[in-house]
Amino acid sequence: MKEQLTVSEASLRLGLSTEAIRQRIRRGTLESEKIKGRLYIVLTSSDTDKTDNTTNKSTAFTSGETTNESNFDPHYALIEQLQKENDRLWEELAKRDEQIHRQDVLLRDALDWRTALTATVQSSSSPGRTSTQVSDPVETSLQTSSKRRWWTWLLR
Repeated sequence: MKEQLTVSEASLRLGLSTEAIRQRIRRGTLESEKIKGRLYIVLTSSDTDKTDNTTNKSTAFTSGETTNESNFDPHYALIEQLQKENDRLWEELAKRDEQIHRQDVLLRDALDWRTALTATVQSSSSPGRTSTQVSDPVETSLQTSSKRRWWTWLLR
């Protein structure tokens, strides 16, 4: 049984976009006729059966089911491989996030320990100072190194 449909009617019948219909016409997978300047798609019952199989494959793939027909699709193996690689990369990213979190906790603990040690050392060396007057030795060395020496004006 043959039917003549317009491009938009064929797209509705086959469940494809109009551009997909035009691509199939260019490739020669769909038969078409031009009558009085208008393009008609000639559909047979086998065309609708083929389209039903391809839509079943795509819905089976998106739903996660595997069918025997989908194993013959040349792109199915590649898509499956890419999905596995994507899952592996997400797992690796989660492990890296966990490592970074652990490093942040260790760094915070080390800084807390250093601050407590500096305060203890300075409070024991000068009994007149309070803990609020304790300065960081790293900051002190940066401040002294940024001061200009008296002889630098001679070098200009």
